[in-house]
Amino acid sequence: MKPATKFACRVVGHEMIFKKDQVFVKVKLKNEAAGLKVELIVTEDERILYPFGSAAVVDFSVQQPIPFEQ
Repeated sequence: MKPATKFACRVVGHEMIFKKDQVFVKVKLKNEAAGLKVELIVTEDERILYPFGSAAVVDFSVQQPIPFEQ
């Protein structure tokens, strides 16, 4: 059976990130059932797209395999 590549997650927090003269927001998402934690870095203006408690689907499918070193 193919492993799941899409997970429903909830926004559980925001963290401001200051880099030089730019401000970004780290959006923290979580899926308790799958034990999954995801962090997205977005611009400060995009933060409104990810309100606290909202749901999002995170899709991990890729077009080609990514080799990882052992």
